[in-house]
Amino acid sequence: MAISCLVQKDQPLWNLDLDFEERVNHLAAHQLSDMTFGNAHTTALAIQALQAAQRVVTQIWPPVHVGRTQFDRVHGATSALCAMAENDGSYGHSVFTTAEVLPALRWRTYIRDDALCRVTSPEPINTNGMYNVWQTNPKYITVDMLVKNAIDVNTYYNERLESVTANSSLHKILTEVQEMDPNFSFETEQTELGNMLTSLFNVDASLRDNSFWAVYRSAPGGDEYAVHVGIDEFIPQDGDTIVLKYRRADGDAQF
Repeated sequence: MAISCLVQKDQPLWNLDLDFEERVNHLAAHQLSDMTFGNAHTTALAIQALQAAQRVVTQIWPPVHVGRTQFDRVHGATSALCAMAENDGSYGHSVFTTAEVLPALRWRTYIRDDALCRVTSPEPINTNGMYNVWQTNPKYITVDMLVKNAIDVNTYYNERLESVTANSSLHKILTEVQEMDPNFSFETEQTELGNMLTSLFNVDASLRDNSFWAVYRSAPGGDEYAVHVGIDEFIPQDGDTIVLKYRRADGDAQF
């Protein structure tokens, strides 16, 4: 809950190098060899915390176990959590535990109301010039955006977006780009889980041919990986490359 609240604060955040990373690594170190964090309830909470942390930190956490990155941890824990379901669909035959598991299975955090996390930030602590434990977020960030079709191997958009408002959702960024560039167009569909990206540059997702728009992200120097939260929740970070890729569920060209 503390990590979920921390990532929702507009300003300021803990110095990530000195405090935040240490706390997330402490949590990750408690993941067991079967990829759980003990029982269904604690595993669900850990998934939520690690997923929340992923929205803030652009680098992969140093693995506690060789070859296991933060993404591996969340994915592995989610698979293990799915296997913990009872025959009646519950977790531990408990409404409380099941309610905590559901958002974790969607890679969401249970705490989403900023009011629950709103606290007054103390004054920066004087550390005699060594460092300041409070770090203010930049007002603007730079993001590279690539829109491409992996089915017919076509690129629609490839631009570096400078002066993007920090802490903006991908949905908000797309809206700002559309307002600035008359050639850029996208459409969404409102669902119970938020806005779903359905069209870019008049190329529509379709159930008929199992086509869809997928979102991928890569941090500076990092590998590209799929984003498993909606465009209303995904918060790109400074230096990210965001790839919006038109794909088909039964396979597409290598692109």
